[in-house]
This record gives sequence, structure tokens and C-alpha cells, in this order.
Amino acid sequence: MPQSPYQLNVLQKTDLKEAANVYSHAFVEPWGEAALLDLLRMKGAFGYRVIDNASKKLVAFVLARSLFEEGEILTIAVDPLAQGKGLAFTLMQAAEAQSKAQGAEKMFLEVAADNKGAQRLYKKLGYEELSRRKGYYKRAGGIRVDAYNLWKKLQ
Repeated sequence: MPQSPYQLNVLQKTDLKEAANVYSHAFVEPWGEAALLDLLRMKGAFGYRVIDNASKKLVAFVLARSLFEEGEILTIAVDPLAQGKGLAFTLMQAAEAQSKAQGAEKMFLEVAADNKGAQRLYKKLGYEELSRRKGYYKRAGGIRVDAYNLWKKLQ
């Protein structure tokens, strides 16, 4: 069996500069290294990264947290050049498994109404809409986009 071109590992603080770079390519309104560090420092927070074995570069990551019976995806990003290879699916499964191992029974996340690719992924993973936040995300030109709050029971 051929070796995977990618490697999944625990996200470290030393990875956050690369993670911020990936985020800046994946999203219009990027978060910097300091913002990602603030998330990683939250109580119950953890993360995973995907490294491209050929380039040795971080190409995707997820930050999540688990408190009591609830887990939450804080953010997930995949470099556009690495999208469509199942990396987000792998990261989501890892975050869900870690949350469950820490006692979570449910997982929550939010996604922008205009992020159709992420919505397809979350539906595939079994997430359902819980509520909406009208005009939550701000886009270029002052456009506001709703956020969908999604959840699933962890199996």
C-alpha cells in the first residue's frame, strides 16, 4: 500500500505562524498568529495539523476544544492548493475523536452561509442546523453573511 503524502500530528504553538499563513490563504479575513494562540490557550483547547510530506509544510489545521459534555470546532483551514483531498474530513474526525475521549457527547461549530464546500463536508459528517446568526460574518464591501450554528451527537 502506498504511503500517504500527508501526515496528521498534534498542533503545537510553534506551528501557529504557518497555521496563520494557511488561514490567510483560505479565508478573506485572516486571523493572525496571536489570535490562533489565544484560541489554543482556551480551557480545553487542542489542535491538529496536516503536514505535506514532500514540502514539509503545514497545509491544514483544526483548533477545537472540549469542555464537559460539549466539544466545539473553533476553526479549521486548508490551504486552497491542498483542498479537495479529504484533509478537512480527516481533521474533523480527529477533533471529534479527541473531544469524545475528553468526555464530550455533542460537537458544535458554525459556518458561513456562503461557504458551500464546508457545508457539504459538515453534512457528510452528520451535522445538523441548530440556529442561525443573521449577518454574523462581514465581507468586502460591507456585505453581511449569516452564520449557521451546527451540531451533532458524537457516536
